[in-house]
Formats: sequence, structure tokens, C-alpha cells
Amino acid sequence: VRTNGRGMAEVRFTLSDAVTGFRATAEGVGAGWVGHGEAFFESTLPFYADARIPVALSAGDQLLLPVTLESKRDGSMEVDLDVSASGLMDVGEVPDAVALASGERRTVHVPVLALPGDGEASLSITARSSEAGDALALSVPVQPRGFPQSWAASGTLEGKVAHEVV
Repeated sequence: VRTNGRGMAEVRFTLSDAVTGFRATAEGVGAGWVGHGEAFFESTLPFYADARIPVALSAGDQLLLPVTLESKRDGSMEVDLDVSASGLMDVGEVPDAVALASGERRTVHVPVLALPGDGEASLSITARSSEAGDALALSVPVQPRGFPQSWAASGTLEGKVAHEVV
């Protein structure tokens, strides 16, 4: 990269789609001088939704699912939130709309119930405004309540024997 008379240059490049931090490093030699510079910058979305779900649920578990919405846009926005479930999960009342100011992060709690059964439950979360949107697909195993139990008895049978299994 060639620099101007003051040793300055402008470099443009495209970032990947990853929402993460990046480090740019520049080194140069010229006119008897050696130079080195680094800059750290972040790639962010102007709006995003995130949710944290446990690694597993037991049938009958009631959960207040935290759904976090964050706006890094200029100006306020009204976000329509939709949470739906399939499989072994039922979703309670979801707020109609969430107002976010510029730079605001807000968490809303959505009631979720793990239904009886043994298998996988899926959640679909969509957050939309007129300016931006984001969507999440989450899954969690649902297991029957309690622990498997077994019972055994041994010995010699003499006379009447009764065992009550509860």
C-alpha cells in the first residue's frame, strides 16, 4: 500500500458476516523508518434478538424464557415479537410489541411449558420492525419427570409372599 507524503493511506476491505471483533495490523518500512500499527474494531448488527434456553427440560417444567432485543440503530423502533413452539413445548402469552430506544437493550420473559413426553422441543423466535429483523431457531430435549427406577428381589419362595410396588 502506498502512502501519501505524510505516511498516511486509506485501505478498504469487506468483512465476513461474522458478528465478532477484528484486528487490523499494518507494518511498513520506508525512508529509513519502520512503523507498526494495530486497530481493533467490531462488526455488529444494527438490531438483534437473543435467547438463552436450558440444556434440557423435564416434562412439566415451567420456564420464563429470557428474550433479549438490542437496537444499535439511530432512533427508536417498535419490535413485533413472535415466539412459537413445536414438539413437546407450549408457549404462553408473548408481548404484542416492544419499544426500543436508540442503543437500548431490553429483555422480555416469555412463559414456556415443557409438555409430557420424551423427545425434542423446538422454539422459533422472530423479532421484526419496519427497519430491521432477526430470527432464532432453538431446540431442547424434554425428558420425562423423575428418574428410571428398577426393583428386584431374590431368595427362596416359601409360603405366601407379597411385594407392593409403588
